[in-house]
Order: sequence, then C-alpha cells, then structure tokens
Amino acid sequence: MATDKASQRSSNAKLALWCGPGVLLQLLGLGLALFAGQGEVGLLVGAMLVAVGTPLSMWAIEAHLGRISRRDTWALAALLGPVGPMVVGRLQPGTWSPPSGRSAKRTVADRAVAIAVSLGLLGALSWGGRSWIGGYQWPPEADPAELRSAETSAFLRLQEIGAAQTRYRQTDWDGDGNKTYAPFLIHLWQSVDLSGKPVRIELVSRELGFAMVREFALEGYTYESLQLRTVATGAADGRAGGRRHEVRELDPVEEWAVVARPAFPRKVGGRAFLADHTGTIWTTPAAGVGRLAVPDDPAARGWIPVRSVESLAELQAADPE
Repeated sequence: MATDKASQRSSNAKLALWCGPGVLLQLLGLGLALFAGQGEVGLLVGAMLVAVGTPLSMWAIEAHLGRISRRDTWALAALLGPVGPMVVGRLQPGTWSPPSGRSAKRTVADRAVAIAVSLGLLGALSWGGRSWIGGYQWPPEADPAELRSAETSAFLRLQEIGAAQTRYRQTDWDGDGNKTYAPFLIHLWQSVDLSGKPVRIELVSRELGFAMVREFALEGYTYESLQLRTVATGAADGRAGGRRHEVRELDPVEEWAVVARPAFPRKVGGRAFLADHTGTIWTTPAAGVGRLAVPDDPAARGWIPVRSVESLAELQAADPE
C-alpha cells in the first residue's frame, strides 16, 4: 500500500511537471484572444497557442492515467485548462487497461468532443485569416458623429472631475491634517486613511475612477491624473527650431491636472483634453500627446480653451471628416 501511494505521488508529480507547459499555453492563448484588444490578431495567435497547449496537456494526462490504470477518457479533462490536471490528480488507481490493437474504436463522446474542438479552432483561424486578408481594422473606424459624441462625453466628464476636485479639497479625507486635491483620479471615488483603511468618497463613479487605463476606458477615452507638467525653457536643444523642455511636479495642495486621451487615437476620438485647477478645459489633436507632452502653459503650445459644449461643437465642425 505504501508503495502504491509513493507511486501515485510520483505520477502526480510528473503530471504537474508535464502539464505545466500545456496549461500555460492554454491560459496565454485565452488571454490573448479575450483581453488583448487586438481583434483578429489576438484571436488568431490565441487559438494557435490553445491548439498547441491542449494536446500537450492531454498527452501528460493520458500518460498519468496509464500509470494509475484509469480509463483514458479522463484525458478530455485537458479541455478544462488548469482544472483538468487538478481533477485527474485526485483519481485513485484503478484496474482498467487500454485496449490492444490498432482497431480499437473511440466512444461517441470522444468523437463528438474531438469534432467540436476541431471545428471551433478551424472557425477561429478561418475568421482571423479572412479578416486579416480583407484588411480588417481594430477597433473599427467610427463615423464622425460617434467621434464627436465621444469627445463631448470626455469634455463633460472633465467638468465632472473638476467639480469633484473642488469638493474633495474641502475635506481632509485621509486625516493627515492637510486639505489637498486628489492626487489620483481613483481617490475621487475611494481613498485611504493614514492607517491604510479605505475611505469611500464617491465624488465620481467607480467606472470613471478606474478609467485610467485603456482596459477601463469610457466611450473610448482614458483619464489620467498628472503629477508633472512640461515647461519650455526657451533654450535651443540642437535641433532646427527645437527647444529644450523641463518638467515640474504639481503641488497637490494648490494644483491638479487630468488629461483625457482616446484609447485608440483616430479611431474613437481625434481630440485630447486637459482640465486643471484653473477651471479651464483645453483641447488639442490627440496625436503626439504623451504623458510628458502636457504643457504647463497650454495656450502657448497651441491648446485651445473650451468653455462649453457649444464651443466644442464649433471646433468639431471645423475638423476634417
């Protein structure tokens, strides 16, 4: 009995070792296909990784089943990803032996699963290939009305953030004795006190508080709190017409700034927006607006102040289609 248990532990160790690469490829493939935001590219590469990882995992499971004398039908657990090896690893040794000869037939369940998996992979690869050849774009081009709507929503959300910052500064939320602006957008939804406990503030929605990265963009726009602003020194940097630039840190007691950028420039919005403690919202073409490309003096760098939705509409009407 002790020998059997030692043998099973050894087999389980081999199962975990050899299933690891297959499961890793499965998870990576699913991640690329579902969350990379790359359309047919992520789907195509993800399907290929799953197509490689699943047989690897299935081979390791079948070898384990053979060592513990269990039916090889359990190898279908490889389709469950990381759950499959965990389930099979808990099986107790049995007395089943594989059929001899090459004429042994698989069950109807075996055939159905094999056909379903093959058709699924074939469909994903065919769709990805057809879209690639046809010049499919991701994200798809939005029509001008959708672009204007996304830009208007970004402008209104910056107005909301500005009002929330004013209210935030009226209270010492973290209890450190200082009333400051929220250094990060998420703090307008939830902050922490000096002991690390969360403090619910809810001056903006949770969705807006998390819209700092592309994965949580709202209507195609991300909203990033700035801690630095670019300052032009006026000194030549060695390039024709170029000037050196420096950056300065914002003082949260007196300053805040949030830049709204389209997550996919020229796809879901052509304008970037800047709001800060001055109460003004500025706009400029989104191309080239990076983290350190937000000027301390927007007017001097060609940014245009936007006073209302109507004034934004006038700028949009002048934009090329």
